[in-house]
Amino acid sequence: MRRWRTLHQHLGNAETIAAGLARVRDIGDEGVELAGLGPIEAERLDDLLRKNGLAACSAHVRWDRLRDETDVVAEDCRTWGCGHVAVPVMPPQLRSAEGYARFAVEASAVGGSLREAGIRLSYHNHAFELERFGGESGLGTGEHGG
Repeated sequence: MRRWRTLHQHLGNAETIAAGLARVRDIGDEGVELAGLGPIEAERLDDLLRKNGLAACSAHVRWDRLRDETDVVAEDCRTWGCGHVAVPVMPPQLRSAEGYARFAVEASAVGGSLREAGIRLSYHNHAFELERFGGESGLGTGEHGG
């Protein structure tokens, strides 16, 4: 059985990211999901991934950055050879019936741009998306399916 590991203590800056990736290599894993990283240039991170023989299978990217800097995120992913981006959490101000509808439209546009760049978009869901607004939840499990 594969165990999921998290290395939050190794993500604050370029030096601790380097140590964290080396630890992943030493454990024997071959891939990482990039999430919660401190400041590091895309090229430097790519060098560290390569040095440690690791593949970036996915990257969690804040929604505002994905929406506002889609092209930069796509370029970063191409630099790392990463073909999958996940929205880690929806901004709290969008957690209403109107907010979910707005998010769906915006996420569809971002997903289309990323798809053109060869990158898939997904959303990391949580329990709060199951709250109901009328007959439907934030995940769309009402009459429209989901």
